[in-house]
Amino acid sequence: MTNLLLKVNVKCGGRNFKVLPHPSTFVGNKRCIFFGADVTHPDAGDADSPSLAAVVASNDWPDTGRFLALQSEQGHRVEILQNLQSLAEELMRKWSERNNFTAPDVRDHFSSPPLPLFF
Repeated sequence: MTNLLLKVNVKCGGRNFKVLPHPSTFVGNKRCIFFGADVTHPDAGDADSPSLAAVVASNDWPDTGRFLALQSEQGHRVEILQNLQSLAEELMRKWSERNNFTAPDVRDHFSSPPLPLFF
């Protein structure tokens, strides 16, 4: 029942969580976007099905409680996201639309080498 109510809450515009401490405590007054990515693979006995890649990004600075997600198919058991840049660019565009057509101030502190600037 709890899982169902969490889904209903989000569909009605509510929030199920917030990042605490507030993101401004570690990025100051700068706008930022949070990304997450993962790849899931077919069962061990499946030799043909593609792997699925998904990328999520926060969409509501400064609250960071809403996320958008994109997914894509990629080669069988390929672990590295094949089209990460295009998925990230699309999520950045959507973030920009939602946040008055501005770009985030804080970008990519974790990739090596850093992802290119999209805007």
